Amino acid sequence: MALTRTKVWIAGEILTHTDLNAEIDNLINNTNSLQSPWTGNIDAGGFRLIALGAGSLGSPTLQPTGDSNTGVWFSAADTIDVSAGGSRAAQLGASWLLAASPEDSRTDSVDVVGEIRSTTSSAPAAGIGTGVKFTAESADENPSDVGELDFAFSDVSAGSEDSRMDVLLRTAGAALGARWRMQATGAFNGIFTHANTAARTYTFPDNDFTLGAAATKASASLTADFTTTSTTFVNTDNLVITTTTTGGRILMLFSGVLSNSAGSAGSMLTFTVDGTNQGGTNGLAQIETNSADSAENATMIWLTTALSAASHTFRVQIRADSGTAKLRGNPTGSFIVVEI
Repeated sequence: MALTRTKVWIAGEILTHTDLNAEIDNLINNTNSLQSPWTGNIDAGGFRLIALGAGSLGSPTLQPTGDSNTGVWFSAADTIDVSAGGSRAAQLGASWLLAASPEDSRTDSVDVVGEIRSTTSSAPAAGIGTGVKFTAESADENPSDVGELDFAFSDVSAGSEDSRMDVLLRTAGAALGARWRMQATGAFNGIFTHANTAARTYTFPDNDFTLGAAATKASASLTADFTTTSTTFVNTDNLVITTTTTGGRILMLFSGVLSNSAGSAGSMLTFTVDGTNQGGTNGLAQIETNSADSAENATMIWLTTALSAASHTFRVQIRADSGTAKLRGNPTGSFIVVEI
């Protein structure tokens, strides 16, 4: 209270109408001084403080002591603004704004203007993190979860912390679930860029694979004759490849020279993948010799379906309809597998 009395009374004095009127006029004419400044906490008793002035960016409605350009004000109806040092730090209304205030003089660096924090009173473990949920309205839910962005630790060990980012989405009405995850194992930027001339859709295969990994390539050769009288497919010497693929399709190629000890006899070739014949009873290539032991060029090309990212074994097999089928080693028979 800044208001002072008009007269200090002493014992024995007579209260006159002049003195009484002067004291009452002092109260009537100086009501602001009567209530300001406060000398203690004010209890509103459950009532509201209403009809405040709107204030301005440089002179907010509510100001702390000694800082007249920092505080809360109201730039428009249904809008709350916060000033800091004469600059807008926040605005809440139909949309919202958070800003670092006052602005600094940086030109080529990132200013971390905020932090969202959630810690634990227990011992942290892999999977602990902080997320932000986004909601909207659907036909049957209001509010309705529409998305979530989570950052979590995959390793919380001292000095070796690793973290990841999960994008949670809804599919077919199900609750939010992690649909995309980004995680780094190297300390450098991974940059995605494009120069599309139209909207493009990139669809990943439904299996594990390494994006941009070098295609699996392997080869084998036959340098000595291989013969068989079997009328069911058997493995050939050396024409076998075991290799680890990354989840793609495998292009299998073979080129060699085939013959049969009997004239007008058929000899067949096929590929197998992990023991499964890719060509059926008659295989993928068949030659019929015009005369005994006449040489015929034999070529096979086969594209598999997508294989799991794992170790797989690929072979060339041979059989005879009759006689003795021979896969010659001179010229060399060549077998190649390439992951697409």
